[in-house]
Amino acid sequence: MQSIAVASGCFEQVSQILFTAITINAINSCCFEQPREASLALRTALQAVTCNQGAFHCTPQLRGREPEVSEAAHQPSCSTVIKDWSENSRHFIINEKLTGETLNIAWSRLSPDQRRRIAKQTADYITELRKLHSPRIQSLTGETVYSTFLFLAGPTAPHGPFSSDQELWAELDKALVNVPKKAPQRLQTMMPAATPYTFTHGDLTNVNIMVDKGNLTGIIDWETGGYFPVWWEFTSASVGLGQEDKDWKTLLQEYMPQFKEANEFWLDFFSLSRYPKLDSRATAFFQKIKE
Repeated sequence: MQSIAVASGCFEQVSQILFTAITINAINSCCFEQPREASLALRTALQAVTCNQGAFHCTPQLRGREPEVSEAAHQPSCSTVIKDWSENSRHFIINEKLTGETLNIAWSRLSPDQRRRIAKQTADYITELRKLHSPRIQSLTGETVYSTFLFLAGPTAPHGPFSSDQELWAELDKALVNVPKKAPQRLQTMMPAATPYTFTHGDLTNVNIMVDKGNLTGIIDWETGGYFPVWWEFTSASVGLGQEDKDWKTLLQEYMPQFKEANEFWLDFFSLSRYPKLDSRATAFFQKIKE
């Protein structure tokens, strides 16, 4: 989970990010690599939120504005800050443990209807966060982002910020340096526009979804969260880490905003990045550009 800095002129947007994230229990235990002041802004917002019989209230109003959160039949509970401290230029926040268990543990015991309900609840909360936009691909603090499956040339390295499709493509193209030039040139023409840059979790794997009694109780592990291409939340859900996770994400995608063209682009990108190893998709791509 990244820290959130309250920069001049963007307090209202950051406040809404904080409040919305809290209502879906974005934070379980967090380590912040950004300055202490930034993470303290998050803690202050956490302490301003109270729970009352499943409903969420922001008290007092943040800068005179009550953030709007959509109604839902089942609302996760608030998570209380237990402790925060600094250590070696890093700031830590620990919250109460969320109710329930991770979806990968519960999956085999859930009925088809329960699985669908959890998928819809997850998509609904993610849709709320998708209302948040940025002028750049960047973290919540305006700094670099991390993504294992988007930036294939450096999956554990920081990337960005990026302000255009050209800048984004230049970064993606680093994973294709050994591929015959015609393939990346064709692939670039297939990349959908990345704007509006949209707040994205980016790792909705089943180990990051908390559930209890057939309902969503939290979404955890937001360390790769930030502003990404508008299509990345949907596309990143194409990556299944095992059969059960694949089944979960296939179901989740049914309830998410659809970006199937972007999904096809990314699948081609992923296959080409493994060159000279060619799977059936990469082979078909090379055949296509010969025609």
